[in-house]
Amino acid sequence: MKKGRILYVGPFIMPDGNATAHRVMQNAKIFSICGFSTTFIELRNGDKQVYENIRKFDDYDTWKIKYTSKSKRIWKEKSVIEDIIKYYDDVVAIMGYNLPSTVTILIMNICKNNKIKYLVDCTEWYSAKHMNFFKKPFFALDTFLTMRILNKKVDGIIVISSYLEKYYKKCNNIVRIPPLVDKKEVIWNNDNKKDNSIIRFIFSGTLRKGKDDLKPCVDSIKRIDNAILDIYGITKEEYCKFYNIKKNEINEINEKIIFHGFVSHKESVNAIKNADYMLLIRESSRKNNAGFSTKLVEAISAGTAVVGTDTSDLRYLIDKYSCGHIISYKSEEMEQRIQEISKNPKVLLTKECTELFDYRKYVKSVDYFLKSI
Repeated sequence: MKKGRILYVGPFIMPDGNATAHRVMQNAKIFSICGFSTTFIELRNGDKQVYENIRKFDDYDTWKIKYTSKSKRIWKEKSVIEDIIKYYDDVVAIMGYNLPSTVTILIMNICKNNKIKYLVDCTEWYSAKHMNFFKKPFFALDTFLTMRILNKKVDGIIVISSYLEKYYKKCNNIVRIPPLVDKKEVIWNNDNKKDNSIIRFIFSGTLRKGKDDLKPCVDSIKRIDNAILDIYGITKEEYCKFYNIKKNEINEINEKIIFHGFVSHKESVNAIKNADYMLLIRESSRKNNAGFSTKLVEAISAGTAVVGTDTSDLRYLIDKYSCGHIISYKSEEMEQRIQEISKNPKVLLTKECTELFDYRKYVKSVDYFLKSI
């Protein structure tokens, strides 16, 4: 593919409104080194703010397609994307980030008409398992079309995990890029303040069915004398509501379990630095194995070991770099293992391990990928 501008389209909130934004920003840095400029187009990201002009973040142009009624939005998206292509004279590709099948088909046609490439950044294999009866068949069909048909017809595909890399291995032009960080940013300086007198666990994220299961960890850690669990991203009230904990049981969540609620990304990373172990407790499912936890990357990059279940690429990382412990997803075995971990020497990460996810390490493979398209 000749060098030029890539339009990155997806549900990100730039520059750091969600994990998606962090991923595409690091990918854009790689594209820049490879000779490609990047322009972001925010689409269907849940942010209903309207911006009339182009915004700039770190010299990257950012556009936003505003919300309209469902019946009109696909035509609005088509119109805006075509106008943006005309605005620049060097667009060579559009990259779609986990877009629904309707938008993917739309953009594939736009690319065909403008004789530019269509690329995909695939980071999820969505599941309809926990959706209501009416939405489930439509969502399942959309996922089927996207993952099993449309993604196999694009000019190039970026995947986030080895699971997806294996699934799409027969496709032309594929490269695996996990979530990445910029290790030269101040936020990743090794200035942690770990307390050797206690074992500090941390959970950072949200509670969703089929994803993280926090309750067995809470039940275990509250009984360990020298352990503390810091929980970021949810409040005590949200936790109790999610697990349907009755009022008479709330007091059992003692001072060892500290709820911090929603905090900024910077505060979250600083808290991860000060912890001994990040908890990643997820059931083994296609959805969880196809993805790759951003929090796992942040923990390792911050020098914090991981305690998690055997999902995605976690076992490979722990086996190769000794960066944590694999535990069972079964509640009783999980509680026993967490108690054992709290009695053993803390896991210390090597410098090599903490730099695994610096974006600079992926420049060579991405450069080859882009040149091959």
